[in-house]
Amino acid sequence: ERESARARDQARSSLSCVASTLGGLQLESTRRDVPAAVDEAESHRLTHCTMAYFGGGSYNPYGPPVAQPPPAGPASPLDAMVQSAGYRNAERVKWEITRTTSTYSDLSPGTDMYTYDNGRQSLLVNLTGTIPIVYAANQQRYNIPVRIWLLNDHPEIPPVPYVVPTAEMRVHPGKHVDAAGKVYLPYLHHWNVATSSIVGLIGVMAEVFGREAPVYSVAA
Repeated sequence: ERESARARDQARSSLSCVASTLGGLQLESTRRDVPAAVDEAESHRLTHCTMAYFGGGSYNPYGPPVAQPPPAGPASPLDAMVQSAGYRNAERVKWEITRTTSTYSDLSPGTDMYTYDNGRQSLLVNLTGTIPIVYAANQQRYNIPVRIWLLNDHPEIPPVPYVVPTAEMRVHPGKHVDAAGKVYLPYLHHWNVATSSIVGLIGVMAEVFGREAPVYSVAA
């Protein structure tokens, strides 16, 4: 019975609040003599009622308005990529990708199916675009198209870089690049989770490609 009376008081207080906010009206059913001692409390209640009505807060007749939590923001595209690929060290992967794309603005992240040497396939994040080099033979600057795959255990195991020639290019196999465009470097062989990084790898690739061009042009 006590709870029912409390619920009725809440309902009457809310109705009175809305009415007073919209024009200072007072419902007959809630009209009563208010002792002077509670004038300040009533003023506090009406102030918060007005705030709730115009400001979107929740009115609580037994205390101040309850703040509403802001809606959760949408996940970034990078968050979605990393989550969809199921990386074990997702935060490190996102940090490395962000750092790399800040350093090499022509690279951008994406997802695709990667095929391992045993034929197994897995959805992975890769960085695709071009990296700048200076070719030692003529001191000319070139942009080499690459794709760098981040395996599921990154950074515990090294990434897998490829040269990906455009339609006007062909792979030039050599000591560090095979016919499929896969890149082989001592930096990858000695990959260290504490000191190695994608940015460091690209720096080594640019240095090696500056001495040994990994692609050559063909007639369109």
